[in-house]
Amino acid sequence: MKDKIIISVSLLLTSFGIFSQKGEIPKYVIITYQTDKNRDQHPAKDYYWIIPLDDSFKGKNDFKIFPLYLDEFSKDDINDCVHGKNINILTMNSSEDFSWGEEDNKHINNLKNILDKNSKLFFKIKKKWTNNYNEKIKVFMTPVFGEFCNSLIAPESGKLIDYKGLIYIPIKNFNLYSDFYRLKYEKDILASDFSNLIYVNRN
Repeated sequence: MKDKIIISVSLLLTSFGIFSQKGEIPKYVIITYQTDKNRDQHPAKDYYWIIPLDDSFKGKNDFKIFPLYLDEFSKDDINDCVHGKNINILTMNSSEDFSWGEEDNKHINNLKNILDKNSKLFFKIKKKWTNNYNEKIKVFMTPVFGEFCNSLIAPESGKLIDYKGLIYIPIKNFNLYSDFYRLKYEKDILASDFSNLIYVNRN
């Protein structure tokens, strides 16, 4: 019975885009927007987006980019994601389960560690308003291998960030994709304009 359960879960994960059609672990670039506001007493915030390095990547300014969440999701969100249901990631209720196991935390912390140690700054944005309110935004890229789940954001959550479409949640098997820097992907991303993206994807 245990073997059947494991097989069923594996099939679900494969069905919803975690693995490529060739059975390889997919490749991505994670884009980190780090914001610092001069009138905000809170520390700088990081917002994560993810670009699949697959057939949807056509070149400069011609690729798909989606919100990525590292902390805000629950076990219920993962379950909804692997079953292809809408993910209500930004609205929580008392019944949601956020009790992650040791192995789950290990995978997420590994991804965070890769981002902390390997992110490459490639874009800076400065915004100024007439009331002396300033915002500095640094944009980093980090190429990774890894297994992510994606599904549509639920309408209730989408309204909070003015977004409709797929969102991504990390699963496991994360490693730095170091060959990225020898390929055309990096040049295309460096030549792209990231200043117009509404980067805020959480509260």
